[in-house]
Amino acid sequence: MSLRRPDVIVAAAALLALLVVLLLLSAPAARAATTLEQGLKRETALLVAEKDALARERERITVNHDARAAVLRAAIATLEARLVEATAREEALRSAVQARVAAATATVATAPDAGTQATVRAAFAALGGPVPAVPAGAAPAVGLLGEAAARLADRARPQRLDTGFFDADGAWVQGRVVRWGGFFWAAATDPTGAAGAVRPASDGALQLAGADAPSATSARAFVAGDDPRLLPLALGDSDGDDDAGPAVVAGLSTRLSRLGGDGIALVVIACAAFALALLPLLRVLQGHRATAAVAGRLPALVRAGETAAAAALARTVPGVAGAFLQSVVAATTRAHPDDEVAALSVETGFALERAHHAVRVGAVVSAATVILVTARALSVAIAGLLGTADVPTRAVLDALAGALLPVEAGALLAIPWALLLVTASLVVARARERLDVLALRVLDAVDRGVARA
Repeated sequence: MSLRRPDVIVAAAALLALLVVLLLLSAPAARAATTLEQGLKRETALLVAEKDALARERERITVNHDARAAVLRAAIATLEARLVEATAREEALRSAVQARVAAATATVATAPDAGTQATVRAAFAALGGPVPAVPAGAAPAVGLLGEAAARLADRARPQRLDTGFFDADGAWVQGRVVRWGGFFWAAATDPTGAAGAVRPASDGALQLAGADAPSATSARAFVAGDDPRLLPLALGDSDGDDDAGPAVVAGLSTRLSRLGGDGIALVVIACAAFALALLPLLRVLQGHRATAAVAGRLPALVRAGETAAAAALARTVPGVAGAFLQSVVAATTRAHPDDEVAALSVETGFALERAHHAVRVGAVVSAATVILVTARALSVAIAGLLGTADVPTRAVLDALAGALLPVEAGALLAIPWALLLVTASLVVARARERLDVLALRVLDAVDRGVARA
């Protein structure tokens, strides 16, 4: 077949036209495909960049988290170490407190009987019985000093009194009595609740078996049984007076007989003070010519007495604080520790107030030193005039000098007491501050313990 035929040419032309039309129609689609491919490439690049940024952020967060976790682990380890240390210290303190309480309890259990039935009745006279009076012949200053010294010495150690009877709202109850610090403790020997024995009432009050109402002598944490616990008894009037404090338990002789430990040192100092006062008094009684010798020796003797008094009182006060702490520790182991600690602080403050009364007496006695100086000057002047006066004038001057001798003697006796009382005032003030701070710390510790419980 020849290609020059008309039908062949027409077919070729038609085919060529069809190809041209197809090319014209496919050009926009090709351009759209190219544009879509370029857009997909750009989107892929953005996603890859965002992925890299997220990877970097993840790495940074991981590093920070590891650092914070390390810091927290170190803080937790530090706190655990401090907790272990605090626990060890708490156990050590608890062991020390238990050891002190056990030692004090053993001392109470093994101490020899320190009194008789009369002593027991006199000790509990503040609950309603008669109170022995201070001997009428004792000087007020001596009585006050003996009272203060006895109260200080009584707080330095516990005492166990004889088994006997004590007064509770007018009824005599049999039991064993122990004195520790400013509190009296009683353990009933008949815990079964028989007539005359003590038993617990509502709100922790003490009630006699068979009584209709609780006793005014309130008690806490009393447990009846084969081994009754020690029971604290309030020392005050039973008529409800809030300001009624503990009365004088015994006379001066009984007070001085109870002194023990460092309390004896106070009595020795008092005797030495009298001796120091008697030495210059003997010199004065020998004659007026001994005035120079007395004046020369008196300052050294007074300084020696003051030094001895300060040393003895400095040894006594720590014992008082130790006994106060032991009593507080014993009180905190009971059902209502805050009430007992507060009562203990009040009673101790009352005892120190009695010592301050002695200081007031010392202020009055110190004024006698002025009289001593005046009398001493008059005596010297009179002694000088005796050598030049005539007989009548000499008799008058001699009588005047004799009248001045009692004044000199009284003033010389007052000097050592004034020094002792002034020294005691300083020590008592310091002891009161320490005991007040100690009581506040103990009450705060009790509150924290109750809050934890």
